[in-house]
Amino acid sequence: MSGRSGFLAGPVLPAILCLALGAALYQEFNRPPEMGAGSGAAVPPGSALPGGTAADPFVLLPVAAFAEIAERPVFSPMRRMPDDYDPAPDVADLAPARREELDVVVVGIVTGPRELALLRSDSGDRLLPMGEGDELSGWTLIAIEPFRLVFKRDDDEQMVEIEYRGD
Repeated sequence: MSGRSGFLAGPVLPAILCLALGAALYQEFNRPPEMGAGSGAAVPPGSALPGGTAADPFVLLPVAAFAEIAERPVFSPMRRMPDDYDPAPDVADLAPARREELDVVVVGIVTGPRELALLRSDSGDRLLPMGEGDELSGWTLIAIEPFRLVFKRDDDEQMVEIEYRGD
């Protein structure tokens, strides 16, 4: 008698339970979906739901149906525009500050114990020697490199390369 009860309790009982659960899952997956909000009644294809959307899940809605969603801010937790929101900012606020270029040409760089750069402005033929820390038109020479000079004014930096002539 102990052999018979061990046979049912071993592999047969779990197999029967698995078959019953599989049949319940199969029935659940094959049941048509409920389209109503808690009504329990299926909506026939081609009819409209109370919200005006089509019951057929494969029918695309027009873009105009999503206009209110597109107007709301995506990253706002309340999805509402702030009270002080201005949809058209002033163009002057968006334009970057006009950067004034330094109008000089590097003629030569003299190396030695004290490095010097020879500059010529585009408007004249006068040569101007400059060392690091010297100022020209509001720009300060901050670095003399082998082939270029680095000027700085406020937060702007400008690099001027040496001019080579083939004469």
